[in-house]
Amino acid sequence: MTVLKCLLVGSGWYVKDWWIKYNEYIKFNYVFAMNNALLVTKEKTTHWYIPNDFIYNKNYDLTSFKLNRLDLNVTSYYIEKPHWYWDPNNGTTILNCLYDILNRSILNEYKVELYTIGCDLIYNVDQSHFYGKGTPDPLRLGEESLKKHLTDIDNLYKSYDCIIKNLSTYDTLLPFDRENILNIVQ
Repeated sequence: MTVLKCLLVGSGWYVKDWWIKYNEYIKFNYVFAMNNALLVTKEKTTHWYIPNDFIYNKNYDLTSFKLNRLDLNVTSYYIEKPHWYWDPNNGTTILNCLYDILNRSILNEYKVELYTIGCDLIYNVDQSHFYGKGTPDPLRLGEESLKKHLTDIDNLYKSYDCIIKNLSTYDTLLPFDRENILNIVQ
């Protein structure tokens, strides 16, 4: 079975510097950018994940995103089968992406090695996002509930012989095993 190496990029405060340092070495089959991370990953982005109200509610001027690429897949509605989650406090983009990526791999019969960067879910620093002070939307689920959902998706990936690893070296709520980017780019 085919194994696809994928990178999921969030908006963590250090992502721009990390991307500048490792960008030329990145050889992933797919690069998924969540929300504003597209401003960092730019032309290497294969999939842009956004909530369906992202552009409308933020009143964005799309020219800053330079969406003049016909090959960019924009996803704002997620594949919710065969697996999904439910939370009384609604959902959050990182969980939506993780489930969507796994569901696509199951339905298309490939395995995924997913690496995350900038998705740490830590908001107690002066600059929580590379673009300034963002909002801690994922924490509306509650930290314990969010950790449980993340652990559940980690176990679900493993049950399909897929993996999720965290490339961050910073504090994180992600329960995924850590991986050094240098082990991947060699």
